[in-house]
Amino acid sequence: MATGRDGEEPLLSADHGAGSSGQEAAEEQAAAAGSSEGGEEATLAGSPHEQSVPGSSPCLPPERSALSRQASLTGLPPLPPPKGRSTFVIKTAGWFITTLLLGILAVGGLVLLAFGPPPAGAAPAARTGAALAMLPAVGNASQRLVVYSGQGQSGFLFKDVHTYDLKTNEWRKVKNKDLEAAARSQQLQPPPQPPPQLPPQQQQQRWRASLPWGRRKPTPEPPQPCARWKAASAQLAGGLGLLVHGGDSPTKEGPLFRNDTWLLRFPDLRWQQASSGGGGTEGQEQPGPKARRSHSLVSYQDAEGRQLLLLFGGRRDDGLLLNDVWQGAVDSSGGNFSVAWTLLSDPQAGVGQGPAPLPRRGHVAVMWSSPEGPKMVVHGGRSEVYGSFTDVWLFDPNTTRWQPLAPTTAVQPAPRDHHGGALWAGHLFIFGGRFGTVEEALRPIGDRWLFDLQSRQWRQLPVRGMSPLPRFLFGYAQYTPTGGGADRFVLFGGQTGASCKLNDVWQLSLDSNLWQQVSQPYFTSKRCERLFG
Repeated sequence: MATGRDGEEPLLSADHGAGSSGQEAAEEQAAAAGSSEGGEEATLAGSPHEQSVPGSSPCLPPERSALSRQASLTGLPPLPPPKGRSTFVIKTAGWFITTLLLGILAVGGLVLLAFGPPPAGAAPAARTGAALAMLPAVGNASQRLVVYSGQGQSGFLFKDVHTYDLKTNEWRKVKNKDLEAAARSQQLQPPPQPPPQLPPQQQQQRWRASLPWGRRKPTPEPPQPCARWKAASAQLAGGLGLLVHGGDSPTKEGPLFRNDTWLLRFPDLRWQQASSGGGGTEGQEQPGPKARRSHSLVSYQDAEGRQLLLLFGGRRDDGLLLNDVWQGAVDSSGGNFSVAWTLLSDPQAGVGQGPAPLPRRGHVAVMWSSPEGPKMVVHGGRSEVYGSFTDVWLFDPNTTRWQPLAPTTAVQPAPRDHHGGALWAGHLFIFGGRFGTVEEALRPIGDRWLFDLQSRQWRQLPVRGMSPLPRFLFGYAQYTPTGGGADRFVLFGGQTGASCKLNDVWQLSLDSNLWQQVSQPYFTSKRCERLFG
């Protein structure tokens, strides 16, 4: 037990009642003896002689114990403020902290000016091979980007639908309950009106008993396409919706290539399968194009205003590359949806005349309203034998003939596949892709090129300001901003170097050739975050 300087037991234990534990007393005694002031307390309170003579000692009054010393110190004058070196150190530290905070605020402001505020809501996971479309503005609502499907960093295939509001900078995932709202509203009938001949109380009781809420069967889950990637997609004219065809889906036996056709109707974002589509029963081939992936799909309207599709190329599940062209007539009248397919050209089957592009996958296809009528423009792609292409072809659906567009100058972009493209002011615009032969490591590309369809000349666009990371297998779309102005080329996700997948959004003004980052990437692996974050 700790003692005072005079060898006597301190009077600290006198303040504890008989019920206090020995351990608590020992801890307090050890705390008192461990400090220099505590030792003084033990000495002052431990001499009974000094306590017997009131007023003869400058120590604590006899009626107060050592534990009350802290209270007695409250009457002492306050310590003077630190002077000299300590004051200088405090001022320097305050100045440094203030400068650091101001610097952080300034850097944050510059980041917000350069990249905009971070998006609200849950952004889609990083992915490749997603389908992209622009939801038109309706009423007070702004234009929204629609993202569907794709393959994640770990190889997981998605079937989710996300929207991104370009005005509020907000992501939103479309849930099944949102898709069920339209079906539920159609099934619900207005509750019967109370019969007027009954008293009011009986009318209310009968009316409540007739409500169908309690006995209504649950609404079945609305139909939607299965998870997939590398599907072909096209946005139909008139804001009808996003059309998706084929792609690669996972099964227990392995990947399954599909040839079903689905329409994501705008603006309620409700899925509807084409009556002539397939994919309902695995292994059964449906009328129309063969099951495939990495093909292209474009939409246009003929002189009579009909919604038409052109499907070209792709790869079958047995590895065979295709170069056939199918035309689809879309019928969406009366709330129905069907596509009637017609084969226009298939050199491998002896259908069609004249030259044709080699079979390929991962190419770009856009529609061009030429003076002679609508034509499909095809660029690039990949062959398992020849590697990537950089050729340009025109297909006329009226004559069902192909026409090569050989460049008139030696300057042309590098061969590539799984890139993006758009048609603007009589020019074919391309961005990104990957380059390399089958034996080489595929390298992502980030350059931009314009091809004049009349003069057949390539021109590389210079880099101005910020630009997205080189990438391939990204989703892309073309749209006209609300209120007019030059068309925009918008992209989402894709894959960059080191097999890192992205989920950022960029848009390019095809007039000013300036990129704008709309949404920043959020990497799903620490390695990708370390390399590109």
